[in-house]
Amino acid sequence: MRRCDNGIPAFPKGERRLLNLPDCVFLTEQGRCRILRVPECAGETCSFCRSRACAEDANRRWKTRMNVLDDARQARIAAAYFGGKMPWKEGKNG
Repeated sequence: MRRCDNGIPAFPKGERRLLNLPDCVFLTEQGRCRILRVPECAGETCSFCRSRACAEDANRRWKTRMNVLDDARQARIAAAYFGGKMPWKEGKNG
């Protein structure tokens, strides 16, 4: 990328569209979706579009929900989906 006379980077035509895409945690630097098999990002209309704050909140709620389950159920879920590990307990004392 080259710089213009005013010091602001000049984007090639193809990269300008990236500036109009939403701030989604699943968006790659190439403007593609990390989780869906679509040719390009659908933008704000995508039902999977998630901001970083929204994703962190969902992760926090998931960990809270997992921690309130009884130990036997947590062990079954950990064995089935996480190779026996319990990532929802990471960073938690006890």
